[in-house]
Amino acid sequence: MKTTIIIGLLVLIIYSGTVSAQDSLPQTHRNHYSLAVGLGFSHYFNTLQIAKDFANPNSGTVSFRFFWEPEHLLSLGLETGYFRLFKVEKQISSESTSTATMDIVPLFLLVRMRVVDYFYVTAGMGLAMMINKVSLDRDINSTFFSLSNFKFGASYLHPVGKKFFAGVELETDNIGKTNDWTFAAQFVGGIRLP
Repeated sequence: MKTTIIIGLLVLIIYSGTVSAQDSLPQTHRNHYSLAVGLGFSHYFNTLQIAKDFANPNSGTVSFRFFWEPEHLLSLGLETGYFRLFKVEKQISSESTSTATMDIVPLFLLVRMRVVDYFYVTAGMGLAMMINKVSLDRDINSTFFSLSNFKFGASYLHPVGKKFFAGVELETDNIGKTNDWTFAAQFVGGIRLP
């Protein structure tokens, strides 16, 4: 009887030591997901042949991203958003003004790699819907797709609490159909999901 009680107490002590040791190990989640929104400034490197001097190459930009973040250094994601390549305005006469704009809605597949703590580099490629609007005497709208687009970027994303993060990002995009380049600087905020 004494032997059974001693063995039982030894098993209980060993089991409780194992459980407490496991509780003290850091908890890691193998897969995270994140959602992020970016707001900022975009500059178009002007390649227009007609009315180049009347183009405004600067505009605002917004982006939305979803990332799958496994425990490795690489993350996979999707990005969409909106930015304007350019807006051209020219006074035709005292009574009429001509306006032309080209807006981009990208859908990119992204690969992001953590280089050091909080610093990431990103590369991506995908589709871009190009929305053209021209108004003179009447409005002319057209939409077409560019299939060979890519982007590169670098970001600094710092955690804010346990779930949220905020930072800045610099990126350059190439729109293949028109061979146009843009540069963007964005403030990024997001949430990590379990």
